Amino acid sequence: MIHKILASQIPQFWDTIKFAVLNADNIAEKDRQLYLNQLLAHLLCDKAQCFVRSLNRELQAVVITRIIKDEITGENSLFISSLFSFKVVPNSEWLSDIESMAKFARANHCKKVIAVSNNPRVFEIANSIGFVERYRSFALEV
Repeated sequence: MIHKILASQIPQFWDTIKFAVLNADNIAEKDRQLYLNQLLAHLLCDKAQCFVRSLNRELQAVVITRIIKDEITGENSLFISSLFSFKVVPNSEWLSDIESMAKFARANHCKKVIAVSNNPRVFEIANSIGFVERYRSFALEV
């Protein structure tokens, strides 16, 4: 079962959150400190949210979200910016998790849940629980 961590609980989970996002988000070493500082600030003031899945008091997954506004339509979306699982779990559990996050999204007037990743396993999970691909992103170092 996934649940949202309160902003006041973030310091208690910060080391675990740092481990999860650094492993999930592929942040360059030179950018990590700024990235983590901004993430911590956003989590502490509820500009970002942290969801965790646990079973029998064992942490299984960390998900970081943000509520974003589409500049053209003005609609809110729940944006999943980081997803890290400490163990492989069935897609049925991810489906239950996304239903909980969708409930949170609806409560915050969001029309969509959007996720990004560079991990093929996340692609597989997203497709299996009903997400559809909208964009592909490419980068060229110059």
